[in-house]
Amino acid sequence: MFDGDMVAVVVNKTKKTDDDYHLLVDYALTLKREETDPRIVDERRVSKDSDALKNALEGKTLNMEVIYDIFTHRSWGHLDQVLIEFNKFSKINAKSLMEKKIGGRVGTAFQIMIDTAQNRHAYWALNV
Repeated sequence: MFDGDMVAVVVNKTKKTDDDYHLLVDYALTLKREETDPRIVDERRVSKDSDALKNALEGKTLNMEVIYDIFTHRSWGHLDQVLIEFNKFSKINAKSLMEKKIGGRVGTAFQIMIDTAQNRHAYWALNV
């Protein structure tokens, strides 16, 4: 079905899209997520990532590179804690902010990642 490496083919096909979706697909498929025990997180790094996410989302222009980095590199447990911290100090929760500021396929993909990070077992049980 695919000629060559499947990841390369998928990334190549999505580059033809007119939005940032191809970057998210590229990052998600080619970068290594830091998986660790979800119960053990570095609180200082959580705080730093929460601040970075807030700055990336709440500025006049979105900093998609920072958002992609946090959502595709960090462990699911770390991302969950970042979202909890973010939601404590933001006027709008991260999921709603993704829909409002980003929208489209990219916003939907981030919303799914938020659902997955916050409750992986329930997300997969209900949606897969």
